[in-house]
Amino acid sequence: MKKYIGIVLIGLLAIGLSACGNRGDEIPARDDRFRIAVVNHCEADIYGILYECYLAETPVSGGGVSLADKTAFKKSETVTIDFIVLDFPENADLSTVKIEFFLILDARALDTIVAGEQTGEPAGEAIAIDADYGNVYYFSLEGNAADGFVMVPTEKP
Repeated sequence: MKKYIGIVLIGLLAIGLSACGNRGDEIPARDDRFRIAVVNHCEADIYGILYECYLAETPVSGGGVSLADKTAFKKSETVTIDFIVLDFPENADLSTVKIEFFLILDARALDTIVAGEQTGEPAGEAIAIDADYGNVYYFSLEGNAADGFVMVPTEKP
């Protein structure tokens, strides 16, 4: 599984990592995708968010987001991750989506992700989402390095 994550991340991160950041603004829905909006409420500096997406128990896509200048996301900053049709097999049952998140806590690690040498700090268990295109799903990223991190489903701001 880690090898799969590394291979996917190498390809996606080689293209370039970028993230959409907002300050509590509502994230607009788009009919051609579903979106994950993560609000950073962590006590730690977060330099990147990696994810592995599953249909039921089968990994189907993965990737990551970070700021192009390799700075940490600001507290209360909202990071969006878009999932489009090409991320899934044809006629995929999106009601079985599960997403596992990992955090990058050191800016220097962003370079090793591209080389496939870093998987990140887990952000809790995989989260099941009854996903549908055109929706935005909000999560609060909480915790710290000592006690661990977790993604908590939340309402839109």
